Amino acid sequence: MDQFISATSIEVNDADDASVWSSTIEKKFIDIMVEEVNKGNTRNGVFIKKTWSKIQEDLKRKSNRNYSIKQIKQKFNRLRIKHREFTELLKQIGFDWDAETNIVHATEETWQNYLRAHPKASQFRKRGCQHYKLLGLIFDKSTTIGVLHHVSTQDPPDTNDEIELKNQFLYSSTHVDSDANSISHSDPIHTFNGSTCYHGKQVATASTKHRIRKEDRSQQMGDVLQTWMKAAKAKTEVSLVRVERYKKAKCTEETNFITNLDFSITRCMRLLEKIEQIDDDTYMKVVEKFKDQNWREIFVNMSMDRKKAWLARL
Repeated sequence: MDQFISATSIEVNDADDASVWSSTIEKKFIDIMVEEVNKGNTRNGVFIKKTWSKIQEDLKRKSNRNYSIKQIKQKFNRLRIKHREFTELLKQIGFDWDAETNIVHATEETWQNYLRAHPKASQFRKRGCQHYKLLGLIFDKSTTIGVLHHVSTQDPPDTNDEIELKNQFLYSSTHVDSDANSISHSDPIHTFNGSTCYHGKQVATASTKHRIRKEDRSQQMGDVLQTWMKAAKAKTEVSLVRVERYKKAKCTEETNFITNLDFSITRCMRLLEKIEQIDDDTYMKVVEKFKDQNWREIFVNMSMDRKKAWLARL
């Protein structure tokens, strides 16, 4: 008898995802994928065929549940869509995410305006995107590597697994916007970007697949460059502020240093004249002291209270 619990084999949507993927198992799944990404076992942003099998075995061993490759890939797509939607939310003005509490702060008006165009973002109102930073290691890194590696070369050939995964992703994305495109979940056949799909399986010409890959890659490249430019701009602004502060501090320091080097009789006499209520006898004693440069240096570096105390003792 198989010691592992079999996960349901039905296709899972967002509504019943939690019943098949508990939060604990989801975290184990993410950790396993991060490990494989760090090993470099991805191609064009998805895992290679043998890696999917490795992920399946590791997940089975760590969760005591037997998920099919199809279920694992579907979960991968749902996590990727969730990560992408949360990333888009954070780009909007008025939204502030606290990474420590995983709470997104925004006014009620800001939320309502955004949810009218992006109703699925309501899932982030009470809690943000769970494990967002880990998902970024999986999706941001793999996307960046895939885009930058092939941006100036010809399209790499897709493996059967990659084509299947892409079809599943396109199918999920189409149903996310089903209200806008009048596409029903019950329709077994629909058209997406000129390609006929049947339950997520794509039947397309070579030119159509080539165009889809080009458009997808161009969009990814644009997102990568936009993120990089924002980060570079922020770093530049911080650096300029630091340089300006350093210049001001340095200028003040040099000014004070140069000023304190002036121990002339003229300067000492000017400082002496600023002190009120000095009798003539004390005044003349100070003048005699000023003939010695050491006394002038001591006098210049005294505080006002010390100057008065010194004068009282003469």
